[in-house]
Amino acid sequence: MSNFFGQLRQKLSKPILFGLYGAMGCLGAATLLGEPLLQLTKISPKVDQSPLAIVL
Repeated sequence: MSNFFGQLRQKLSKPILFGLYGAMGCLGAATLLGEPLLQLTKISPKVDQSPLAIVL
């Protein structure tokens, strides 16, 4: 595996590698932490609404 990254480092420039590693990190964090965090911070909609009247 380290041989693969060594070859990749030789062929690509540092900014491209930095972008690829950042994208992989964000994707990994989003898949592992995204849904649990959404469930913890989700706000239920309010059901209590007063009736509305339309006046023309």
